[in-house]
Amino acid sequence: MKKYQSGFTLIEIAIVLVIIGLLLGGILQGQEMIKSGKVKNIVNDMEGTAAAMYAYQDRFKILPGDDNQANAHHGGVNCANGAGQVCADGIIAGNWNAAIGAGAESTLLWAHLRSAGFVKGNGELQPNHALGGQLGVTGAQALWTPAGTNRVVLGNVLGEYASVIDLQLDDGFMDAGSLLGAAPGGPTAYTLTTNYATLTWRF
Repeated sequence: MKKYQSGFTLIEIAIVLVIIGLLLGGILQGQEMIKSGKVKNIVNDMEGTAAAMYAYQDRFKILPGDDNQANAHHGGVNCANGAGQVCADGIIAGNWNAAIGAGAESTLLWAHLRSAGFVKGNGELQPNHALGGQLGVTGAQALWTPAGTNRVVLGNVLGEYASVIDLQLDDGFMDAGSLLGAAPGGPTAYTLTTNYATLTWRF
């Protein structure tokens, strides 16, 4: 009597391989969609911050954070001169990630926007972006950009995200244009696996 070995037929193996391929394709597609969603959220937050600042300036004729009449405008805390900052000069003084409670214009900015109803939340705390780092604003020196130009700043952005953000807001080069991740004349391309501590965008 003949003994038959049990096993899979070629058709069964082919079906299993097709199923595995579909699952892997779905996983990769899902990861790409998650990445795209995070980039979209970050870009929207950056553009939304700039838009909120312009709307505040349009309503009160002064920038948030720089507003020395904030209490009269919306019940917020007035900007105060001192420690190197001059109120009502059009420049957001203070580090983009300054500690709250010190009266820096860069943190008062968030309190003013929130008090006036332009963004959600309470107090001076800088919001976090979709990758977990902070999002801030400053007119002080940030990265290699000189003081005197207000910029939106992102902290801790992985290169694979930074390159896409740069393409959406600027030219895709990390050392040129309105969005910078490196000194002008330095590396031009983002390293996808590098974590960039600071990206700055001139809006």
